[in-house]
Amino acid sequence: MIQPACILFLLTLPWSQSLSDPYINCSYGAKRINIKEVPWLASVRSENRHICIGTIINTNSILITSTCLTERNKTSVRTHDLATVTVRVGIRDRDSGTGVKVCNVIHHPKDSTYPQDNRLALLKLCKPLIFSAEAREIAIVDKQPQKDAKVSISGWGSLTRWRFPYLNCGELLWQVDDHLIDVKACAAERIEHFKLAKSDRTICLAKKGTICSYDNGAPLVIEGKLAAILYFGSCSNKPDVYVSLFSYRDWIETNSKDKK
Repeated sequence: MIQPACILFLLTLPWSQSLSDPYINCSYGAKRINIKEVPWLASVRSENRHICIGTIINTNSILITSTCLTERNKTSVRTHDLATVTVRVGIRDRDSGTGVKVCNVIHHPKDSTYPQDNRLALLKLCKPLIFSAEAREIAIVDKQPQKDAKVSISGWGSLTRWRFPYLNCGELLWQVDDHLIDVKACAAERIEHFKLAKSDRTICLAKKGTICSYDNGAPLVIEGKLAAILYFGSCSNKPDVYVSLFSYRDWIETNSKDKK
């Protein structure tokens, strides 16, 4: 989700300087919040390491971007073994608590096809969650979000795209309030990365400041309902790209049902 561009600070610091230095500001444009304010958040983990954010759809289903389960480097792509994947809910500190095992993953039927906005998946938990003030589901919006809509984005923040352990600025929860921008304007800003056609399956965040947003799956909320999840972010002030969920309501609702 949201993480200030810590790299820029670190490049100017002597290596002997403590990484706890208060001038390494990890709250630019964001505010710290309690899990009770965003109880639908889940930390998705592989081998006990945070890999992305999930959103609680019901007691047995967590919505993610399907790219959460893959990890890329310059030479290869690794798919996380489902046997190592767990989900933590009801926590403010991302690396605290115990995990619930994942027994199955349901990919959107067009996940691997173009365009990229079909990259959704549902994690099916091995045992149902017990809801509380710190952990509960969120409803999906019942209408397509409009340009300029006011939104909130929350999460723990990534460890940067490359997940360097010494750049961890996001162990506690943060939230940013912002607004959406026109998809055509977003496409013009992001054309060097991929082709972005005007589609009701894609929305873009204006992004007020230069903050790092690599924690895929981070939820975008409008008036208390889940509108989108993060698909593509960066450490720049260019718009972040989200998968808009209104068009996927039927697929999410059908596949999140407990089929006992």
